[in-house]
Amino acid sequence: MSDIYIKGGNGSDITGGGLPTENWERAIFATVQLSFKEIVNLEGSYRDDWYRAFTQFPNMAKHYPYFSVGANVLINNLWQLPEQFNELKVRTSYSEVGNSIPNELFLQSAKRNPATGGYIMSGQTDFKDPKPETTASFEAGFDLSMFNHAFNMDITYYHALMRNQFMSYSGKGGKTVFTNSGKVRNQGIEITASYTLSPNTDFSWRTGANFSYNSNKILSTAKKQDGKDLLREVDLGNGSGLKIKFLPGGSYGDLYATDYLKDKDGKIRINKTTGRPFIDQANSTVKLGNMNAKYNLGWHNTFIYKDLQLYVLIDGKIGGKIVSFTESFLDFYGVSQRTAESRLNAERNNIVWVNKKGVSYPGMYLADGTLTSIEAYYSATGGPTPLGQNYVYDGTNFRLREISLGYTFRNVFGASKNLTVSANARNLFFLYKDAPIDPETSLTTQNALGNVDVFSMPTTRSFGISLKATF
Repeated sequence: MSDIYIKGGNGSDITGGGLPTENWERAIFATVQLSFKEIVNLEGSYRDDWYRAFTQFPNMAKHYPYFSVGANVLINNLWQLPEQFNELKVRTSYSEVGNSIPNELFLQSAKRNPATGGYIMSGQTDFKDPKPETTASFEAGFDLSMFNHAFNMDITYYHALMRNQFMSYSGKGGKTVFTNSGKVRNQGIEITASYTLSPNTDFSWRTGANFSYNSNKILSTAKKQDGKDLLREVDLGNGSGLKIKFLPGGSYGDLYATDYLKDKDGKIRINKTTGRPFIDQANSTVKLGNMNAKYNLGWHNTFIYKDLQLYVLIDGKIGGKIVSFTESFLDFYGVSQRTAESRLNAERNNIVWVNKKGVSYPGMYLADGTLTSIEAYYSATGGPTPLGQNYVYDGTNFRLREISLGYTFRNVFGASKNLTVSANARNLFFLYKDAPIDPETSLTTQNALGNVDVFSMPTTRSFGISLKATF
């Protein structure tokens, strides 16, 4: 391990407190728990972190404290509740956690070769006033159990505020400028509930559901050195004009697209010779929605009859956008279901587009009533540089996630020595979906990006058999 030389404030080289090429974070951590008569329970924690990356900044703190506090109250032990109530717990918590900036050199003067002592031309400016990324989180909710624990419910509300996000941008002279700024809020609710029905000793049915809702909002963006907002965007590629934009007041995952160029009457402009529509490739101004689903749901059921067990899980999500570049290529080459239907419709209804030279082509009407050539339209809006908004779909879907059937053979190997045989399957089929692909298909796990399909493999459907022996 070698030290990276850092220029000191007096012009000297700092080596002993330099930044080694390996990374580390160190911390001290303490917790405390208190309980009062099995009614009130309190807990707290304290953490002090040391970040290696901050050791290159001589005039700032090298360690940062964080804490958490929480409490819950057993209402059923505090007051006498109706006999149907087994437990009612109210809980709340607050925490602050942090995350270091990357373990890189952020000082312009730090660019010195430790082997030769020579200075390296720097492509960045000094990082002014660096800070750890911090998240402050609040939660509150309750746990309920009733009817001899047959019915159970948990409800939680959460609110998280993230500050000082680490970002970089190209400043004057093309040099990289680093900043900690911006504020993002996440809040939502999570609900789980279950009920067990046992009319006799031979049969039981346990059913349960879960629901979650999340709202994300960008309260403010990072600021440049001149005080202006640092507007970030992620291009989904292929010249599609599809971009994820991070704008104040928006949300992580907001999707924007390019639009057609239109005439003064709002009609799509068409090249009179080729039939190709004109597209405003320079501007992505049409907001199509958000890549992330706000609602997630699940429903599970377990049926038991004597030694036979059946488990069924259905889950899904509502909302979110997905992108299929596969469909754009299929349209471009004229081999999609969409292009086939367009050609059949033109043939059946004698729809013809004629260019200014008098040459006729199978035609189609666009949404605004504009007539154009089928081949020209799809060659312009599909392929490697598509009109991205044509290939964005609703990610809402529900599927049979899992099903399993098992049977327990009693006393196979002697008294209380049993054998359970189970067959299971996952991702059997969709109960509902709008998109032409599996909405869970994705080429990336990058933050704020949803599902993007580029000739992705089909979703795996799996089957299995398991054996479980107890002795």
